[in-house]
Amino acid sequence: MELSVTSTFDLPFIHFESFYFRLFMKGLKRCNPHTVRAALPITPSILLKIREELNFDDINSYTYWCIFLFAFYLICRKSNLVGTVDDSSKCLHRENISVFEDYLLVQFRWSKTIQFGERVLEIPIVKNLSSPLCAFSAFKAMCAKFPALASSPAFLVLSGRKTKPVSYYMLQNFLKNIVEKIGLDPTQYSSHSFRRGGATWAFQCGVPSELIQLQGDWKSDAYKLYLRYGLNDKMQVSSKMMCRL
Repeated sequence: MELSVTSTFDLPFIHFESFYFRLFMKGLKRCNPHTVRAALPITPSILLKIREELNFDDINSYTYWCIFLFAFYLICRKSNLVGTVDDSSKCLHRENISVFEDYLLVQFRWSKTIQFGERVLEIPIVKNLSSPLCAFSAFKAMCAKFPALASSPAFLVLSGRKTKPVSYYMLQNFLKNIVEKIGLDPTQYSSHSFRRGGATWAFQCGVPSELIQLQGDWKSDAYKLYLRYGLNDKMQVSSKMMCRL
């Protein structure tokens, strides 16, 4: 449990700095030990199973499929892609996605770490038409089903006879349903699973850690907590240590 040592006016709150208070909090942790529960990562194999289960006769599937691939390759937070039911102003918009011959260029002008427009984060997504997991072709297909103004939210679905932007709740609910359909426990997965899965896949592909940190827009080394290491990864440590003996 982390406690702020400043008030809303940035004035020190000395009670939280007290030795006895901190000792008391440590005692509580010992009496109530717990393991932090993290959403399991969405892997390429899971994405393939999801694609097989999607019903593309329903045009909304094109939108959700595009969101899934964007979340995975961009290693981004859900707030980078979609907004709340009441506010979609900070989500990704069509004008933030530029289409080039061989790649998409996605611009994030707001995020958890970009609160005041102090910078723009640009992330490319390379085209690979030979893969069923190509985000480039998924975006083109979605735009064909849902043409929209540049100022429109990037991800739209049909509700009755009207289109509306995808919200946090809608994304989470759709993901839970499709995960359950492919035989996985929906309580173990969330929109954050794409962020963790994308970071892990990039690491397994040999992408330098500093580039993973840049892609996921982490200010600290916290991204390392998102990486999921398998036994084979851990075996490399022991193997390389033994080989030098």
